[in-house]
Amino acid sequence: MSQNALKLAAIAAALIIVAIAGLMALSMLSTSGEMEEPLEKAVEERGDGATGVDEGEEAQAKAPSFTLMDVRGETISLEDLEGRVVVLWFMIPVGCPICAVQVDDLKKVYEELGGEFVVIAVSPLDYEGVEDDMLEFASRYGVEEWYFAVDRANLTIEYDIVEMGVIVIDPEGREVFRGIPRASYDELKNAIDPLLS
Repeated sequence: MSQNALKLAAIAAALIIVAIAGLMALSMLSTSGEMEEPLEKAVEERGDGATGVDEGEEAQAKAPSFTLMDVRGETISLEDLEGRVVVLWFMIPVGCPICAVQVDDLKKVYEELGGEFVVIAVSPLDYEGVEDDMLEFASRYGVEEWYFAVDRANLTIEYDIVEMGVIVIDPEGREVFRGIPRASYDELKNAIDPLLS
């Protein structure tokens, strides 16, 4: 079996494990009755899993702080980006059709808004060669100016991401939007554009 085939098999196995764990957790919550009403309401309101953060106390909470090492060796921290809009995009650099659609929508918004926000693409999977896969992904989609990092700081835990997703953080460091497993062009533009004004 080739190196690429082994890599893809490892990624597929990891995704299956994550999906099964997520379904088991959701099943346990829904059978206890705790999630049924909120889940039904969320699906009814936002059929695609995207949510804005409610106004009030929750909207005032700071996003979890982090420091990551970009695959090019540059250190990225949320504190250093204070005053900027930050998009955290949890993605998989190979074999991910959702990521191919998401990068196109995110790139379109990025270009239309003049590149005035920071994009940090984060791979939750850490395997041999992931950095090269991320650099190749950036080159293939023409987004080399974005940051690409492997989640070695447990951001998926800190941000409660079980799968892929997009999180928008405002200039004050507050999470104001999340799209799980992805966010559409309109959702991204509506979440980001007002923050740049």
